[in-house]
Amino acid sequence: MVDTSPEIKARECRFAIHIPTRSSDIPDYHLVKEILHFDNGDIKPNVRFIKDYKRTFYLTKKPYRNHQQKKEYETFDKLHRYECTQSDLRLKVAKALDKAWSNANLRQLAESPYLYGSDITSTSIIKQEYRQQWPDTVTPYRVSFFDIETDVVHGSNDPILATLVFEDTILTVVQTSFVKGYSEPHERLEKLLQKYLKPYMDKYRFKMDFRIVEGPVELIKEVISTAHKWSPDFLAIWNMDFDIPRILETLEKYGVDPKTIFSDPKLPAALQFCKYKKGSTKKVTASGQVKPKNPSEQWHSLYCPAGFYVIDAMCTYRFVRQGDQEEPDYKLDSILNKELGVRKLTFEEANDYHELEWHQFMQQRYPFEYIVYNIFDCVGMLELENKTTDLSQALPVQCNITDFARYNSQTKRFADRYHFFLLERNKVISTIPPAEEKDPNAEEDGEEDNDEVVLNADDDEDISKKNDVLNLKSWIVTLPAHMTVLGRCCIQENPNLHTLIRGMVYDSDAVSAYPSCTAVANVSRETTVREIIDILGVDETTFRRHNINLLQGHVNALEYACEMHGLPTPQNALQYFEDLI
Repeated sequence: MVDTSPEIKARECRFAIHIPTRSSDIPDYHLVKEILHFDNGDIKPNVRFIKDYKRTFYLTKKPYRNHQQKKEYETFDKLHRYECTQSDLRLKVAKALDKAWSNANLRQLAESPYLYGSDITSTSIIKQEYRQQWPDTVTPYRVSFFDIETDVVHGSNDPILATLVFEDTILTVVQTSFVKGYSEPHERLEKLLQKYLKPYMDKYRFKMDFRIVEGPVELIKEVISTAHKWSPDFLAIWNMDFDIPRILETLEKYGVDPKTIFSDPKLPAALQFCKYKKGSTKKVTASGQVKPKNPSEQWHSLYCPAGFYVIDAMCTYRFVRQGDQEEPDYKLDSILNKELGVRKLTFEEANDYHELEWHQFMQQRYPFEYIVYNIFDCVGMLELENKTTDLSQALPVQCNITDFARYNSQTKRFADRYHFFLLERNKVISTIPPAEEKDPNAEEDGEEDNDEVVLNADDDEDISKKNDVLNLKSWIVTLPAHMTVLGRCCIQENPNLHTLIRGMVYDSDAVSAYPSCTAVANVSRETTVREIIDILGVDETTFRRHNINLLQGHVNALEYACEMHGLPTPQNALQYFEDLI
């Protein structure tokens, strides 16, 4: 018999998840979510496991270790190349640096000026290898939409219903107790769907899968197991910091380890894990102030080896539009109204109730209408995605090879791409010893990946002083009014009063000022010998005022010499000569 089954012509990597080894007898693994492309035009999602994948790092050869400061990069001919698994990276780096005895984490080891290429993650390397082998294989990501509702009547906060929408199928799972006493529940729901959601049911030709289970754990299992079966690329949740913590709390309350639910069913128990990492809640402004982040600015991550990646659709919506004006709020209702001109479902019977009371009233009196409300939240996200393509196209393109967990870091995304840019030119990028924040998977293997600073609420210390650099406080963006020329005297009743009105002025928006100054002055690690951060006898305000425009426009050399270098003023010099005479 002739085998006529289609052959795989290309593989497309969606993402990769590192599964670190927990003991010496367990190998290092990577889960790769890929899309298989067949020669007959068909595509199929696939979960692939790679055992003991070897990544690289580099160390300066001893004859060239004649510098103490880090370089931006180094050429291949001056470097030793090492290979190891991601789990062994810290130990191998320590050994290569003759610090096998050290308990220093990878970030601390990265302070060495001779270490290169260890910042890039193995997952990014794998994704890049896929792109190099099959460069023309690019398709939109497949997105499912997920939402839960929790019990606010009895105070348990357990999920009482959940909906998962993917392509042409709606899966809704409810607890038996929520619809107890109602006859023909399937028929009831179908009638209400036709009443409230008929345009959407017709548009997408949805198939309704309505399941009733005994308890909250069974509900969660039913939905997540279906997600494993469907294998979308993204499991999108609007404000996942509500849904995921409550799901994890519920599972733990009933003695169920979340890793057994969220990990790929094909994985043995020894390789399963599930860790939720809440995004940083505070940020440091340019003035040095510590301020809270809006929930839409907090990039959360659920680390689990599965064929889908759980992602926050709300945060994605904001970060994709990072340069745009901030929205008044990022509630699903508000964004649906802005983008589509629609609102979340409301019901006339509940018009007198709001917020928590509304949910309590609907759960007690109109459970099936409440189910339809939950379904529409997922359908609304689907509609929004079809218009914006944030998840299916924009985010994957912007993220490129960088892990989705690091999408919120523009510097990391740039560094990842720059790593391979230099490799193509026989160079390797240096390592950066960033802030002390651990990757959630790093407890066992010492791996630390995140480069974002997390500050405690009571941390009012000037963090820049730790690194002996100029702090961020009081930087001059534009000169304050009192540091410019006096305003015009234009008040008739008081002709000698200077106002804030100025004529013959010119506004200049310094776009990309820092990159421009860096390029003009040829500033880099290779060209910088010393960086002046303080001059004895010169106060900080004077220091900043004179140096902010040093590279742009004309600088009053005389004033600069007098105030920055202590030269006498013309008046003092003249007086000096007069005294001599």
